[in-house]
Amino acid sequence: MFEFLKKKKVVVLGMPEKHPVLRRMFLFFQAVVIIVGLCLLVVLPRQVIFDNGVKVKVERADSFIEKQEGLMFRDKLEDGHGMLFIFRHEGQASFWMKNMKFPLDLIFISKDKKIVDIKQNFQPCLVENCPVYKSVVAAQYVLEVNAGFVEKNKISIGDSISFSCSWF
Repeated sequence: MFEFLKKKKVVVLGMPEKHPVLRRMFLFFQAVVIIVGLCLLVVLPRQVIFDNGVKVKVERADSFIEKQEGLMFRDKLEDGHGMLFIFRHEGQASFWMKNMKFPLDLIFISKDKKIVDIKQNFQPCLVENCPVYKSVVAAQYVLEVNAGFVEKNKISIGDSISFSCSWF
């Protein structure tokens, strides 16, 4: 009764049917494409690269809890490292330094990956009601780095950045 189902072949678009070696190569190629895609969608970014070639290895903060905690309660941030806050949409970003143990530079970045605002030497808050810094211009990303980074590396508003999924 269902003989027509037994004769049907399921063919993956573009996959060689009769050559086992070619089938394996095709499946391997598909796996590589999927892995690279995941790197670009999930892992990215691991590094921020500035116009002048300066690179910062970043820890991402894109969930609500990660954004709330940020770098709170940490004793230090290694040189050349930072925390990248990723927001779904461009908008005015607000930050404070409650429970921080060291000062930071904050770099506000647009959806077009242009630096739109910078807050230098933002000091830890030692009181209960901490001041809040709001970006002057809408931003989709905020990079927190050690205080002095912006001045040392001559980073300025209008500079461009790019992301890399590599640590190198």
